[in-house]
Parts: sequence; structure tokens; C-alpha cells
Amino acid sequence: MLRAFIKLVCTSIMTGLLTGIVFSQPAKQDVQKAAEGFVEAYNGKRYAEIEQQFNAQMKAAISGDKLKEFLDGAHQQFGKIVSSGQPRSVAPAAAIFPANFERGKLDLQVALDGEGKVAALRLSPPSPEKPKTASRNKT
Repeated sequence: MLRAFIKLVCTSIMTGLLTGIVFSQPAKQDVQKAAEGFVEAYNGKRYAEIEQQFNAQMKAAISGDKLKEFLDGAHQQFGKIVSSGQPRSVAPAAAIFPANFERGKLDLQVALDGEGKVAALRLSPPSPEKPKTASRNKT
């Protein structure tokens, strides 16, 4: 049930909000800083700090109570975030961070709007790694 709720919340947030993102203003380090802030606030269960970073569309899409319910559920199922891997940039103001939780792995996707506010936030199952391309055989 929690997974279905996570998927529903994430899908609606990403679908509704990515259309309003202006990608050219915030720098990659701003996305990194936003992700680090999320991890610290998430691990400390300071969800109001996370909500304060949302832009108006995010605040309209998910209430503080729904955010708390969602993140408490993630805490129950996965625990705290213990580390994150190298981010994959998906746009100038958006990146996916592989996040290692106490009880599993998820991808944390963060996208910022033109003012540096969080316009999209998503926790999802990790995307499969691309296989390394084999070099040509020499015979």
C-alpha cells in the first residue's frame, strides 16, 4: 500500500510540476545543495524545512500533512538515508541522486525552478544501471 501511495504521489508531483520548471537559472551546485538539505531534514524528520523549500506549485500539489505521511512511510519502510552516490544530471536544474537507505536503495530526484525553489521531488526505485559497452574484440 505504501509503495502504491509513493508511486501515486511521485507521479502526480512530477507530472504536474515539471511543466513549470525553468531549467536555465539554477546551477548544478544549487541542485546538490537542495538534495543535501533534503537528506538532512529527512533524516531529522524536520519535514517543515523540506516544505519551506517548495515552490508554490509543489505546495499546492502536496500539503504538509500529506508530505509528513509520505515521508514517515518512507522512514518506516526504508529508514534513514545513510549515503548518496554520484548524481546524474537530467537537466541543468535537475538531477537524480542514488540514495542508500538503512533498508534499501531509492533514487532521489530533485528539480529546481528558475528561483532555486524545489519544483519536483521524487523518491523512486533505483533506475537500472546501463551496461558497460564492450570494446571491440581484436582478433
